Amino acid sequence: MMLDYELTRFIGHKTALLSQINMLETEIQAKIRRLEESANKLGEAQDRILISVAAYKKQCERSSNTQVRKAERRIKELEKQLKAGGVQSRDDTDIAAIARGRTLSIFDTILFSISNWSTAGDAAPDFELISQSILFPVVYEQVVSGNEDYILDSMPACALEVIHRGREWVRHLRQNCDRSLVDPVVWAQYQNSIVQWWLNDALPLIYDVRGEDWDDIEPFSQQEMIAWRDFPAQRPLSFPLIFDGMETVTRLRDEIRETSGIPELDKKATQTRLDPL
Repeated sequence: MMLDYELTRFIGHKTALLSQINMLETEIQAKIRRLEESANKLGEAQDRILISVAAYKKQCERSSNTQVRKAERRIKELEKQLKAGGVQSRDDTDIAAIARGRTLSIFDTILFSISNWSTAGDAAPDFELISQSILFPVVYEQVVSGNEDYILDSMPACALEVIHRGREWVRHLRQNCDRSLVDPVVWAQYQNSIVQWWLNDALPLIYDVRGEDWDDIEPFSQQEMIAWRDFPAQRPLSFPLIFDGMETVTRLRDEIRETSGIPELDKKATQTRLDPL
């Protein structure tokens, strides 16, 4: 009987110890999970900061180069004005601002229409973002800097054709890729193809000529475009020219719509969306 009692007591003590061990293991695992979650959040915050810093650094380099080119063009303009014996009036300045805003609005409308490509209501903001990575440095910065070669007086007659071809591109991508183009791996795989489509097909249609220096212009990186999309408060500092252009579009929206043909294109583009396959 004594042995049975001692055995029972020993087993009970062992069971209690095992229970304590299990409780400690559960607590430790819970603490580890909480620490891992905190570490993951810190890692995500670090990634966001690194993306923002990298984009800012890149834009500082771009901005300085752009400002130099802008200053050189301004010097040439002033030299021409001095030779002509006159300066630009305020009315001329307003007309120039409307022309810049109209051009940017036309491109924004074409991009938006391409993105809203499907009769089923599908949208492609990832294609829009990757398209902006080349349009921002090739077209938008040139427009805002006052390069008259890039100004559009009205909606191009080929705009609907460009939208159709862009939508075909989106449908092709959706059939062959089940991941977002913003994914770093997919971005690296497809950015050059989309860039080349704009440089060799869409933009030559719009401008009736292919720019000789377009191949020398570096598209914005995936990190820069993520920063543009996700950190709007930093746009004035990181993307000063693009931000100024967008501000002009907002400020002169009514005047732009009256002279751009955008409402008519919107209507036609809505009626000609593609069926998803």
